Amino acid sequence: MRTVAADDLWLSPCHGRATTALHFTWVNDDARVAEAVRTLEAVLARFDPRPHWGKVFTLDAATVRGHYPRLADFRELAARHDPHRKFGNTFLDTYVY
Repeated sequence: MRTVAADDLWLSPCHGRATTALHFTWVNDDARVAEAVRTLEAVLARFDPRPHWGKVFTLDAATVRGHYPRLADFRELAARHDPHRKFGNTFLDTYVY
């Protein structure tokens, strides 16, 4: 566990609030890891958790998007600067756009 100061980065898990981050080292067993992550997510749901984009999470796209209050602003900025999504990918299509 570690604490992280609030920041002003729109897609940061720490945007606008101090955050406690939980870090784990997982075993090489996707099914067991997914089950453990789902359990953790359920327990932490009442705290408005924001999953880290580069880490393991099992939340559906609508739930993830709901935890990032400046996501619409990011989408607008991305549309202006990368209208053809040259820097996009399937993950971004699912969770951001």
